[in-house]
Amino acid sequence: MALAWWDTFSEAIRDATWAEFEAAFREHHVPQGIVQLKEDEFRELTQGGRTVSEYVHKFTELARYAPEDVSTESRKMARFLRGLRPELKTILASQDFHSFSHLSNKAIQVERAK
Repeated sequence: MALAWWDTFSEAIRDATWAEFEAAFREHHVPQGIVQLKEDEFRELTQGGRTVSEYVHKFTELARYAPEDVSTESRKMARFLRGLRPELKTILASQDFHSFSHLSNKAIQVERAK
C-alpha cells in the first residue's frame, strides 16, 4: 500500500523527499483525531507497572506522534526520564548519557540489579 501511494505521490510531486511523503501519507491515512489521541497518550506516558523494556517499547511506539517532544537526544532523554518510576529516576537522573539508547540500556540494567 505504501509503495503504491509513494509511486502516485512521487509522480504528482517530482522532487518529493521521504519526509514530505511520510507527512502526506500520514495526513491522508491517519485521521488527525487519532494523531492527537496518540500525542496526548505519549505526553502522559509513564512507566507505571511496566518493565523498563516495555516502557522503552511503548515510548518509542508513541514518540512518532509528538516529534517536537523528541526532536533532539537531550529532549528525548529528558522526556523518557520524566516517565520512569521514581526509584529509577533518582538513580539515573544524576548521570550523563550520550544517547537515548545508552540511557534506556542503563535503566534496564538498574532495574535488573534491584
